[in-house]
Amino acid sequence: MKKSRRLLLSIVFLISFLLAACGRDKRLKEADSSTMVIGKKGIEVLTVSPFDTAFYDQEEFIRAASAAAEAYNEENGKNRVTFRSFEVEEDVASLLMGYVSAKDYEAFNHVFFRNGLLGEEELAEDLRFSKADGSLVMTLSSILKDDSEGSLRLLALIEPLTVFFPGQVLYVSGDVSLIEGGIKAGKGLGPDELLSEPCYVVYK
Repeated sequence: MKKSRRLLLSIVFLISFLLAACGRDKRLKEADSSTMVIGKKGIEVLTVSPFDTAFYDQEEFIRAASAAAEAYNEENGKNRVTFRSFEVEEDVASLLMGYVSAKDYEAFNHVFFRNGLLGEEELAEDLRFSKADGSLVMTLSSILKDDSEGSLRLLALIEPLTVFFPGQVLYVSGDVSLIEGGIKAGKGLGPDELLSEPCYVVYK
């Protein structure tokens, strides 16, 4: 009985992995570190971290990740968080999860994360930003005064992540470097480390 359950779980995992791989964003397929893609249909996050197969069981991890997503959805709504796939290669694990919103990502992972309209976020008005090209330093209050239409957006995080999102970066604050199509936060930090303070990106 136990053997048949393990076989069934392996088949289910293989099917889910193949389906996720077929529809996976190219940037996630090519990622070798933890990467987030923010799109119109939600957020996809590939978490890359060490996984010692001598101490950890892959199938047990899959069960735990799936159960955690199911438990969250029971309390917060259907399919708010989805387990997509999990694979291990050369003791490096790649976990792919999907989230409906930034709030779901923050709540599920118990980590600071924001992605919304700048004017709706509660931040210190003396928080200092530099222009994307580094040419000028401005305070948040100055940026808000220029945001007459209330259309500017804020991305804020404290994890070392590569984040891709639609839009043009205008201002940054903290340990952030610009890349094509997004930003990289916490360059040089390990997968289990956090930045010493949150970094912020204002974009439109």
